[in-house]
Amino acid sequence: MVVDGNHIRVSGNQVIADGQTVSLGDGTVVAVAITIVGDVQVIDSEEADVTVQGNVGTVRSTNGNVRAGNVTGNIETRTGNVTCGHVQGGVSSRNGNVFYGGAK
Repeated sequence: MVVDGNHIRVSGNQVIADGQTVSLGDGTVVAVAITIVGDVQVIDSEEADVTVQGNVGTVRSTNGNVRAGNVTGNIETRTGNVTCGHVQGGVSSRNGNVFYGGAK
């Protein structure tokens, strides 16, 4: 599946890009892994691993790992790791690790 947008949200078995729900066929989703090629403004993921081959504005992850270039905003994660370049905003993690500063 290819999704185009600046604000990508994964919630349950739905993928929402810029406010529009993207059809996933029959709705049966076992695991979701997202790769974004280019920059994105917001990643808001409840249950997915996300890789951004570019930079991101803000990262919010409930349960899943995120890999990205530089982050110009904040990172907030509950369970899951974030690996990224430099972070210009704040970093908050309840039960996950955040690795930043150039090692992506």
